[in-house]
Amino acid sequence: MSLPLDGVRVLELARFQAGPRGGMILSDLGAEVIKMSTTPGRLGPVPTPGQHTDQVLHDVLGYDDAAILALRQQGAVK
Repeated sequence: MSLPLDGVRVLELARFQAGPRGGMILSDLGAEVIKMSTTPGRLGPVPTPGQHTDQVLHDVLGYDDAAILALRQQGAVK
């Protein structure tokens, strides 16, 4: 028998009583619930704007140093 939410994946992030209960209801309806609400959270320092720009441009997007410098000179990134 197919349930209304078969094939739906839900990421449970709630930290209060109602959250896990909601996840259980969704699970009962057939959704795959990933119970992240029981994972302890950690807060760290918030990055400053642009702090990781060079790293993302280089490591993720594949820009070399010359291309990043050109973007800075054009004012596209700070």
